[in-house]
Amino acid sequence: MKTFAHLIFTCFVSFFAFCGALSMKDNPWPGFAVAFGIWGIFLWRYNVRTKREAQRRQMEEFIFREYMRSRTHGNRNF
Repeated sequence: MKTFAHLIFTCFVSFFAFCGALSMKDNPWPGFAVAFGIWGIFLWRYNVRTKREAQRRQMEEFIFREYMRSRTHGNRNF
């Protein structure tokens, strides 16, 4: 849901930046820079969030495996 909100925000900002760039007669490049820059920031942050989430999932899986290993070793002595 957070990624969707960031995507909508990115779309709005880039849309208005492109509209502003197209309406400029002398120098439209600042508008284009903002529009493409906001997409670059979105993709960069998406990549960071994806890596962080994968790392968290891997750590949770490791903790669960260690917990299950400790539970099975403790129940061997009947």
